[in-house]
Amino acid sequence: MAGLAVVLLVLLFLQFLNTDSRATPRLPRVAHAGGEFDGLTYTNSFEALNANLAQGFTHFEIDFSWTSDGQLVCLHDWQESFERSFGGPAVGPVSLAEFEALVTARSPVRKCTLSSLADWLTAHPETVLITDVKEDYEAALRHIQTNHPRLLDRIIPQIYQPGEFDLTRSLGFERVIWTLYQYAGSNADVMRELSDMPVWAVTMDVVRAGQRLGRRLEELGVPSYTHTINDYADFLYFRNLGIDEVYTDTLSPEWEARELASSAVVIEDSAFYQEELGRQQRLEREVEQFRALPTSLFDLSDNNWRTIELLNQITDVQPLSQGFSLRSTGTDPHLALPELAEPARSIVILLDITAEDAGYLELFYSTRRDTGFSESRKLQQPLRWGRNTVLIAAEDDSPITQIRIDPGVAPGLYEFNAIDIRAE
Repeated sequence: MAGLAVVLLVLLFLQFLNTDSRATPRLPRVAHAGGEFDGLTYTNSFEALNANLAQGFTHFEIDFSWTSDGQLVCLHDWQESFERSFGGPAVGPVSLAEFEALVTARSPVRKCTLSSLADWLTAHPETVLITDVKEDYEAALRHIQTNHPRLLDRIIPQIYQPGEFDLTRSLGFERVIWTLYQYAGSNADVMRELSDMPVWAVTMDVVRAGQRLGRRLEELGVPSYTHTINDYADFLYFRNLGIDEVYTDTLSPEWEARELASSAVVIEDSAFYQEELGRQQRLEREVEQFRALPTSLFDLSDNNWRTIELLNQITDVQPLSQGFSLRSTGTDPHLALPELAEPARSIVILLDITAEDAGYLELFYSTRRDTGFSESRKLQQPLRWGRNTVLIAAEDDSPITQIRIDPGVAPGLYEFNAIDIRAE
C-alpha cells in the first residue's frame, strides 16, 4: 500500500506541474550578460555576443555601469565583477579611457562600451538589446536616448520599480521588461501593478517562479521569464509552472535543436523537480505520522472555528464545508485558538490553508511558565499561492497552553480547511 501511495503522490505531483506540452513560447530566449563564451559568464563582451548570435540568440541582456566621467560601459559592477574581469583589486569607477585601457591590457575578452555596442547593434539589425543598469536608471535611459536615438526600437529597458514605467515609455522605449529582483512587494502587489501597466514581459528569480507567479501572469496575458537557467530540464520545470522563457548563459536555440534531436530531456531530470517531489513525499510521510498521534487537542469539527479569537486585521469570516475563511485587511493578521484543554510539552499542528498570495505563515505559542506570545516562541513556514498543507512541531520544557496563528503577510483571502493539533 505504501508503494501505491507513492505512485499516486507522483501522479498528483505531475498533475500539479501540468506537464502536458504547451504552445510555442511567445518570447525569445535571452542571452544573459551576452551569454557564455569559452566557459566564461558575465563577460558582457563582443566575443560572447558574436558566439551566441551564431548559436541563434537575437536578444541579449547586457549589464551597464557608469564610469567616473559619466559614460556607460558593459560591466556588472565595480567590485566583484571588476576584479573578475581585470584580475586586480577593485578601485571604484574609473574613467572611460581607463576602462578601455584595462580591457586592452588585462581582459581576456573585448568588453563593450555603450558606444561600441551601438555600433555592433547597427551592424547586426536582427539583434535586440535588453538593458540592466544598476545605478541611476533614469540618467542612463536619457543618455541612450540622446546619443543613440535611432536604436530606441531595438532596445528593451528593464525597469526595477513600477514608477519607472511611464518615464521609460515617455523617453521613446515602446517595449519594457519589469525585472522583479529589486522589488520588495508581494506577488499580489505585482498583479495589482500590472493591471494597468502594459509591459512587454516580466522577469523574475526562481523563487518567485517556483511560487507559480508565471501562472498568475497568464491570467493578465503578461509573458514571463525566469533567470538564470542553464539546464534544459529546469527550463521544462519552470515552463510547466507558467514561465514562458528564460535568461540563460548556455541554452542557445542551436544547442536546443541539436540536443533534443539526439537525446530526450525530461522534466524529471530537473533538480528543482526532484527537490519539489522529495518535499511532497516527505510531507506525505509526515502527514501519515501525524494522523497516528493518539491525542487530539483541537480541530475544526463541530464548528470549533467559532471559538477562535480574531485579534488583528481580520474581517469577513465565513463558514466553509470543512472550516472557515477570512479576509486579511493588512500585512499582520492574527488569530488565537482557544486554550488547550490538555497542555502538552510537544505538539504538532497541521494546517490546510489556501492563500491568495505567496508569503509565510507564523505560529506563536504560550506556555504555563511563559504566558502571552513573543518572538522567542515563534515558528515559521513558507506559503505558496493556492492550497498548502503545513505541518509545524512545537516543543517546550513547559507545557504549551495556547496557539496564535498569523496566516500570512499579505492582504487577501485565506481559507482554513483544517486546523488540527495533536500530541502523543
